[in-house]
Amino acid sequence: RIVLPFVNSVTVHPLMLLLLYDSKTMASDIRLGYLLTEIALIAYDWIFNFLFRIYPITPYAGFYCGGPGCRLIENRSIFSCFLSSIITANIPCFLFLVMRTHKKTSFGLKSTLNITNK
Repeated sequence: RIVLPFVNSVTVHPLMLLLLYDSKTMASDIRLGYLLTEIALIAYDWIFNFLFRIYPITPYAGFYCGGPGCRLIENRSIFSCFLSSIITANIPCFLFLVMRTHKKTSFGLKSTLNITNK
């Protein structure tokens, strides 16, 4: 459970950041969307694989937290708020990327699905 996220953190994520850095023909807003999404995924990997290790308790609707972050935050409402904000943090980054990509690919179309800045 620890080895694969560590390998992912030192190989896949730096490779994606390098590809984003080297791609000069990509539009700046699309590159920004990919960069924000990649940063959110890196944070998601590190938080859920190293700081909070969540294990489901299968027959029940509960979970066990075994990471060092679980012992630091003892208040359950703060813990739940932190986990929910981390889970949903990558959604706006990905939606920004999807909307910008849709705008670039639907440029010049006479469709009602064309998204404008108005």
